Amino acid sequence: MFSIDYDNVTVNNIKVKDRDVYIIDNFYKYPERIVDYLKKQNFKREEDNYYPGDRLYIHPEEKRMHLDAFRNFMEGIGYKNGWVKNPREWKASNFVISKYNPFYRKKLPNGQAANANPHIDARPNKIYNSLVGLCYLTKDIHGGTGLYRHKKMDIYCFNEELTKQPDIMPRLFPYWDYRLINKSCEHFELMKLLPMKWNRLVLYDGDILHSMYIEDPEFYKIHERITTNYFVSVYKNKLT
Repeated sequence: MFSIDYDNVTVNNIKVKDRDVYIIDNFYKYPERIVDYLKKQNFKREEDNYYPGDRLYIHPEEKRMHLDAFRNFMEGIGYKNGWVKNPREWKASNFVISKYNPFYRKKLPNGQAANANPHIDARPNKIYNSLVGLCYLTKDIHGGTGLYRHKKMDIYCFNEELTKQPDIMPRLFPYWDYRLINKSCEHFELMKLLPMKWNRLVLYDGDILHSMYIEDPEFYKIHERITTNYFVSVYKNKLT
């Protein structure tokens, strides 16, 4: 079901600051099958996750097989970071299906609301990072994914040195109530919009400030926003 369409896939590698970002079109061979499958399943609501919606977790064996194929594909297009295969070294790589819910309101244990604001998907570490990606699986196109820079602090990624600064989290992530971001705002500058497209996979480093980009909140009260999401542990230093 999650087969990669090797015959038709197209790869565009762009630079955002000093980072490689991949835009990969025609990624899945059977994208409609994935959508049909997930619509027959029950999504899980996560009480400790920032994602404003529900997620469907893939059977472990099927997930492992697809992530192996995904790693081989990335290495085949020239991705040079080494894959962290031992979850004890970092964290287990993951692959899920997500469905955004514009009416979803929940508070995390720390009091923060699940929302669509610039955030990171990789904890600061000198050795490891995450390769994060999502494939858009809706044909009603709107928005995409934004990569952002914090204006006052002049940073676009999180690192271990930042954790040594006092009160770093409330300064870096000032929005705790539910809200949506798209274009630049008082705290964040939009560096790059990765536009949504049917069966398009976008990939970037998990320590980059990023967020779903929704320009019209009313759009997803009518249409769906369905994605597959990748969180793959990698070494920060590229292999030679």
